[in-house]
Amino acid sequence: MSRAPHPPLGGAREVVIRCTQSQREQERATMGMIDEFANNPGPAIRGMWEKLSSKPGGKYLFSKSVGWAAPYTGTIDGRVITFEPGYCQVELKDRRKVRNHFRSVHAIALMNLGEMATGVAMCSAFPAGVRGIVTGLTIDFSKKARGTLVCTSRVELPEITESMEFQAEGVIHDKSGDEVARVTAKWKVGPSKK
Repeated sequence: MSRAPHPPLGGAREVVIRCTQSQREQERATMGMIDEFANNPGPAIRGMWEKLSSKPGGKYLFSKSVGWAAPYTGTIDGRVITFEPGYCQVELKDRRKVRNHFRSVHAIALMNLGEMATGVAMCSAFPAGVRGIVTGLTIDFSKKARGTLVCTSRVELPEITESMEFQAEGVIHDKSGDEVARVTAKWKVGPSKK
């Protein structure tokens, strides 16, 4: 009984090379987007939302992009559900990976949720040529967090002509509307270095 010949290795190699090149191009594009976000976050994040939010799965992709730009933030799989410059709502589904041993959402997952909402709100409020970094985070807990949670943050920045400190607040509510926690993010903001 004769066996069918194997496909030539050149064809398999060609497919692998094409896939690898495509992945590299995608990585370069993503890294370019992340570099743009790091250097000029306001226009970058607003532009990304404009491109993605109206498309099927666009809010999911936007949220994943935020997690890609800030990998630790992506560990909770928060989803941006409402966005406009200076305003953001991020939803967190209650699931095992964000829970503690009390079967409620872990304190650090809540902190991460608050940092994501305040960060997106802050960055989206930056005019071109302004950037910032978080220099401190605090959280006050009101009750155990269970179920789907939403963190809301609204930021109104003054005109930024020199380096300054600014605080952004995010309030986390559960499905019944009860406040679960309040996060305060302290930022240092200023003109981008050229």
